[in-house]
Amino acid sequence: MVDPEYALTWPKALFEWEAQRVVKLPDEQVASAITHLLVEAYHDSDVAIRFRDDTGASFGPFASGTVPMSARPWLFTLLEDEARLRPYVPPRYWAERNGHVGAQSASPLHPLAGDVVRLIDRFQDEGYFPNLMPRECVDNPTDYDRVTQSIQEATHMKMTWPLSEADVDFMEDPTVFTLIEFFHDSAQRPRTATFHEYGECGPHYHDPDRAAGGAVYRWRMNEVLARHDVPLRLGQRGAERGRLVRHFGSGLDALAEAQASDSSAAPTATAEAVRLYRERDASLPQKRSALNLLAGELERQRKELRTAVHSKDESALFDIANNYAIRHQRDGQRTDYSEDYLDWVFWSFLATVNLMARLAGQS
Repeated sequence: MVDPEYALTWPKALFEWEAQRVVKLPDEQVASAITHLLVEAYHDSDVAIRFRDDTGASFGPFASGTVPMSARPWLFTLLEDEARLRPYVPPRYWAERNGHVGAQSASPLHPLAGDVVRLIDRFQDEGYFPNLMPRECVDNPTDYDRVTQSIQEATHMKMTWPLSEADVDFMEDPTVFTLIEFFHDSAQRPRTATFHEYGECGPHYHDPDRAAGGAVYRWRMNEVLARHDVPLRLGQRGAERGRLVRHFGSGLDALAEAQASDSSAAPTATAEAVRLYRERDASLPQKRSALNLLAGELERQRKELRTAVHSKDESALFDIANNYAIRHQRDGQRTDYSEDYLDWVFWSFLATVNLMARLAGQS
């Protein structure tokens, strides 16, 4: 066969992470799981056919379940070849290249809601909601009354699923954001698939995995949010995982992600501060509480801070913390500043806390 185009539609790091987990599956699952991963992650489905031809793995509706010894080594070889892990770049045709294609809207009233609902439908069709909303089957139709009941009980919102076009067109942002978080918690990536021929039903999915389902869901849904310039992203770690948090569009977001990764029963003050500050509807008092936690972390290390940074910088940090109605609510403190200023203070404090942690790690 012609060599397939090795171009990933998944992010490379996500593919490598899931591949390393798939190869640890039991022998009776691994060949089918590798096949399904290649079909899902690569733009060219012939990559999976190449895997079958190279290893003798069973493939398609009549798979026998044989486990070739070369299945795992084949995938490890693929992971070591950077040329076969490059990202897929969609072609730009004449109209787009020459400026004849305008912004596309999913709906004249609420394009974000339309794209979100379409992505949720796509996840259902790909078997990502095995418990909440399984893929439609001619022998076992999806019970949408139960889906509606589950949504209403969990979100306390009045709605009927599936949504009508009018429901989508007039959906308000709080409803859209709530549905994004709700369906995240039900997402599980199927590791294997079989084919149901009766009535041309199509694939049936098996061996769901919650960690992979959440990771793929967050990646795809965050792409939708970015495409619509929504300043929110589904959090990746700790208490923020699967919850929409404010996205600042800078390299400092990665710093906040790392600091929020504490998933222990009693998270650190820094992790709690990040969670409080980045909540989608964080109030001004809540933001000040978060800054107060970070200022407390700096106060705890103030002696070390004096030696790590210039003394004037250290004084400036605590001048902000103590005189701008952040830590103490006293007469004479400055309150005439915008929330944008609080963002700057947050990043300054968080970067300093991170600096102190890095220096402590080097000592």
